[in-house]
Amino acid sequence: VRRLTAAPAWDWNPAWSPDGTRMAFMSNRDGNMEIYSMKADGTDPVRLTNRPSVDWYPAWSPDGRFISVSRTVHSILAFELFLYDKDGGSGIQITKAGSPDNWDEKMNAMGAVHAPDGRYLYYATKRGHTWTENDLPNWSIARRDLKTGQDETIIQSAGGAMRPALSHDGRLIAYASRSLAN
Repeated sequence: VRRLTAAPAWDWNPAWSPDGTRMAFMSNRDGNMEIYSMKADGTDPVRLTNRPSVDWYPAWSPDGRFISVSRTVHSILAFELFLYDKDGGSGIQITKAGSPDNWDEKMNAMGAVHAPDGRYLYYATKRGHTWTENDLPNWSIARRDLKTGQDETIIQSAGGAMRPALSHDGRLIAYASRSLAN
């Protein structure tokens, strides 16, 4: 085991690039929780995001060109998905939570993973603002077709569904769910 970062910051949630040469990760080394990328040996850290929000759960596209991020939008208490170029920039918004006028109609999107063919994003989604306390299931897994922009709910379970993970061939999906047992 060898430490890769030494900043007096919270560095966490690493995601390796498909070719293994870089790692995206979250860090608050510049004040806000942002997404960074660095070489596999811990050198050459590059800040990819620069927003007055918190960016979560980086995941690389299969071609290594983009990193998907869940962005906290504090003004509307929701999460939206963005894609950032591996070299940084303003990002491409993938999902929109909605207007600040109707809190319970917000649509959260969080924790995206890319399909091996690069066409789809799988992510957790939930109606309502971040702290809406509706009856279970609150969260489900959706799939976004990046070519058409269409979303489809693919997993709904009694305990909800979050944090999707795909097998390397894209045929199987694992996810977290809460048990309803007492």
